[in-house]
Amino acid sequence: MTGYVETYRGCVHGWECDHYGHLNVQFYIGRISDAFGTLMGLIDMAGPAIERRNLGLVAVHQENDFRRELRAGALIVVQSGIAGIGGKKLRLHHRLLNGESGALAFEARVLCICMDLAARRSTDLPDDVIALAQPYLVAEAAA
Repeated sequence: MTGYVETYRGCVHGWECDHYGHLNVQFYIGRISDAFGTLMGLIDMAGPAIERRNLGLVAVHQENDFRRELRAGALIVVQSGIAGIGGKKLRLHHRLLNGESGALAFEARVLCICMDLAARRSTDLPDDVIALAQPYLVAEAAA
């Protein structure tokens, strides 16, 4: 088990900051969305695999914790891991870090369900996806 993997790297732009001078909440979520896409590519559930499998992973619940503020110019690094996988469910944990200090700025726990895109119903995750996820397993993140 290797755990967390870097899934996003970028910086805070001034236009993304709120009236307090901090990164606005919508842009934290945007970074997590980008990180999700990277992680899904690693377990063959993104891009062409969506069409080939006719399956998708949809977020059904998300919990967010804001830990430290980020200001314009700050480097952002997102690390993502899989906190649980099996049956129809995939639980993710994302950590958004200040790239210079390494301080935890934000974390998100996301529950995803595997969906049959034709039937529009939940379905079990494929065995090969579960196998590909193993290197990214992390301990369950507490709030």
